[in-house]
Amino acid sequence: IAEPWDMGENGYQLGRFGGRWTEWNDRFRDGARALWHPDHRRGALQRFADLFLGSAQSFERPLQSVNFLTAHDGFTLSDLVSFDHKHNGANGEQNRDGHNHNLSHNHGAEGPTTDPLITAERERTVRALLLTLLLAQGVPMLSMGDERGHSQSGNNNAYCQDGPLSWLDWTASGNQASELEAFVRQTLTLLRRLPVLRQSRHLHTREQVSWWRVDDGVEMEAADWENPDLDALSVMLSSHQDIPGPSVTIALNIGEHDRPLRLPGECHWTLALGSAEGGTVAVLPRLSILLFQSLD
Repeated sequence: IAEPWDMGENGYQLGRFGGRWTEWNDRFRDGARALWHPDHRRGALQRFADLFLGSAQSFERPLQSVNFLTAHDGFTLSDLVSFDHKHNGANGEQNRDGHNHNLSHNHGAEGPTTDPLITAERERTVRALLLTLLLAQGVPMLSMGDERGHSQSGNNNAYCQDGPLSWLDWTASGNQASELEAFVRQTLTLLRRLPVLRQSRHLHTREQVSWWRVDDGVEMEAADWENPDLDALSVMLSSHQDIPGPSVTIALNIGEHDRPLRLPGECHWTLALGSAEGGTVAVLPRLSILLFQSLD
């Protein structure tokens, strides 16, 4: 596994290792974060489409792309939705160290809060980010502790910390951590059960993948992709002779309002999983991803 960037001229080498190499895909990281950030989501669906299907623009095969949201460097997932700015004072470098372009969003308060509305919005975004990662083609990498809300108090460069700031507290408990772990476990169970979500070759033909408008269930055209305000769509991944099992449709709404939903094709669909409550075969909640599987 390569971390395909380094200092200096020609240091960035994403997609150039080839062969049996897999590579951390930072374009996926930034594209996924932008989807759910209020200041960066305009045009984000168009930019993310290739990344969601395994980054064919960068890799010969989708399994060469190691998709991730967070890593050993940078914010934890909990901190990504809780801090607008890095807080690295404990590192002794006057907060000059660490990455500045984090695409993080605190949802209205910097750091921990007791505001139930802010907490609910953060949890909503965390679940949407996790489904963005786990439902994408490629190899998902989940940072240890993100599945239970691990925080480093806004420190995004904790390599020099060996104490409570960076340690994982495996004894910690609470409804929020337990519910998040259960959500991740449920998603991984579905991944194992639905081969169409784990494909080894890129999807190029309409028989494999198709994109649809959510409001009327009509297949997307060039004008839809050229709309800079596009904030919702669905993608159908079809099973076939080499990929048995149910087909799936993944519906995304990165906008601030619920949308009517009409699912594509002649299939009968059932909701398998959603990042937000209130999703049905006819309703796509705001800021959410829904996963449907075919019953045919």
